[in-house]
Amino acid sequence: MTPKQKFTVSVLATVNIAVIAILVVLMTRPVPLPLSSYSSIPTPSRFPILALPPSDCQWRATQLLARAGLAGTVTMTGDGSLDFDITYPLAPGQVIDEATEAVWTAFEVALALREYRCATFIRIEITVLVHGGQADTQIDASVSAADLLAYTAGELGTEGFIERVTYAKRETHESRWDP
Repeated sequence: MTPKQKFTVSVLATVNIAVIAILVVLMTRPVPLPLSSYSSIPTPSRFPILALPPSDCQWRATQLLARAGLAGTVTMTGDGSLDFDITYPLAPGQVIDEATEAVWTAFEVALALREYRCATFIRIEITVLVHGGQADTQIDASVSAADLLAYTAGELGTEGFIERVTYAKRETHESRWDP
């Protein structure tokens, strides 16, 4: 290499090192924004929460129901209702009133669905078909999602929440279920 070529290569190498050093300094140095700019920066609460498809939510709800020891199906309807159809076989010595715990379990499943981005429902409808005893019994309960959330947040007491739950219990027919 000639002395002129060596000089040219050393000058280009020096310029490259200087440009890279300037870029590193510019990229790592925080740039203060004017205070008015902070209000336009999206915060996590401003990001849209994308809901899962209803089929995924129904599957998750059914899975949570099974983990709680209950059998049944869960459907998310087009009108914003989350419908639970639960089958509850009475064990020997159990009374029908013990099956009402399945309603509270369904409420807990509805709340848990929020963690899976499945909170697109506005009403929770629960049907528990109790098999066993002299006759089958159907327990129906429904409540708005807003009331359930208010109860969970402590904004609505237990008595107030129970008053807002629509509840009915009726015998359906002679029991043909034999455990």
